[in-house]
Amino acid sequence: VLSSPARAQTYLPAITDGHGDIGAGYDGGVLGLELHLHGAAPDGSLDTHQTLGDSILRYDFTGQSKSSLSSLSSLSAYQVWRSPSTKTPGMPFLGLGAEEIPLNEFTGDKVSLAVTGFSFTGWTGLTSGGNFFLGQEDELGNPSLLYNSTSTNIGSVDLPAAAHMHGSWAFTEAGIYDI
Repeated sequence: VLSSPARAQTYLPAITDGHGDIGAGYDGGVLGLELHLHGAAPDGSLDTHQTLGDSILRYDFTGQSKSSLSSLSSLSAYQVWRSPSTKTPGMPFLGLGAEEIPLNEFTGDKVSLAVTGFSFTGWTGLTSGGNFFLGQEDELGNPSLLYNSTSTNIGSVDLPAAAHMHGSWAFTEAGIYDI
C-alpha cells in the first residue's frame, strides 16, 4: 500500500493487474501527486487519472514468491516480494510518471519525486521489519537503487517532463507501507 500524505482518508480499489504510474500531475499551474491507470482500471474504465492528495493506493503483487535482492550486493541479505520490472499478465506494473508535465515549464524539463517519510504495519500488527526498495536497470543491465527505506535518505527520482519510467518495487514483509 502506498499513500500520500500519511493522513490519507480514501481507499482506492486495489490494483492487482495492469499498468499504472504514480506521478506528478499539473493542473492550472499547480503540481500534485496522482495515479494514472493505463488500460483496464479497477472501476472498468480504460484510462483514468486519480488525485492522490487524500487517497490510499492499494497495490497487490505478493502472489510472487520471495526472492533475494542479489542484483544489489549491498542488499543481498533481504528476502523480498518483488513486482515484475516488465508488464506481466496477472500482476500490477507500477511506474513513476511525469506525462502531465509540459515541456519548457520547469528547470531542466524535470520534476523530482522524493520520499519524505515511511512507516510499516504488518498484517499481525508488527511495526518493524518492513522495508521497501525501488530498483531499475540501465540499458546495459547495471542495477541502481532509486528508493531504499533502510537508508536515512530514502531517495528521490528525477523524472523528465512528458515521460515515465518503470522499475522493480520490492517489499520485505506483507503489510501496509505508508510512503
